[in-house]
Amino acid sequence: MLPVSSNNIAEKTGPNSLRPGVHLVDLILAVQNDGRPVWQIEDIVIPRLTRVAYGPQQRGDYALVQPAEEASNARGRPFLRPQLAAVLDCQNVDSFQQLLAKPSARTQARHLSAAAFHDVLGWPLAGKPGRPFTETIAHHLEFEGGRRSASDAVESGRELWRKLAAWPWWPLGRLGHIRGPLPDEWWTLPCVAANFDAWRDPKAFVVAQNKVRWAAQDRNAA
Repeated sequence: MLPVSSNNIAEKTGPNSLRPGVHLVDLILAVQNDGRPVWQIEDIVIPRLTRVAYGPQQRGDYALVQPAEEASNARGRPFLRPQLAAVLDCQNVDSFQQLLAKPSARTQARHLSAAAFHDVLGWPLAGKPGRPFTETIAHHLEFEGGRRSASDAVESGRELWRKLAAWPWWPLGRLGHIRGPLPDEWWTLPCVAANFDAWRDPKAFVVAQNKVRWAAQDRNAA
């Protein structure tokens, strides 16, 4: 494991560049086009963390390590329906729509989609003044229970994404922020920003962070 510091994260991402919304979706698409790995749910691409910035939060020191994707449950059975796993990996929007017709995979598919639309695209759970009614989780995924059903689906979807080592849920899960409302401006949390930068360009992330660490060591030795 190669230890790095998180001091220059803001220089790459900026404090609000990871705020949920169309801008974030476009940013992820741009990085994907550079060859970075992703999952896809409907028409939203999700960063797939092949190396994660892992380390003690109180010091801000990270090591880039391979994430432990939880492929199976305690009984050794895959937690994700095989048909759904294939669709997330092949990035086929039409296949996802067909998947919703399969009872065995429909629930997980809707929950993954709910978390992606809420936490990445920034859609609200249910109707909100000044916002088109169709741009809500409850309406888009046809949750009859409205806001409560949409909220439960988002929480379940976050846990599924965390197990897939997907951003932003892997770092949010490490911080204990999967259940309930996310912290205000969660996208500015150092661990969240560090993991996005580690996904965007792992080599540049390590080089830049090590320069900061080495400079600090030189100052301490002087």
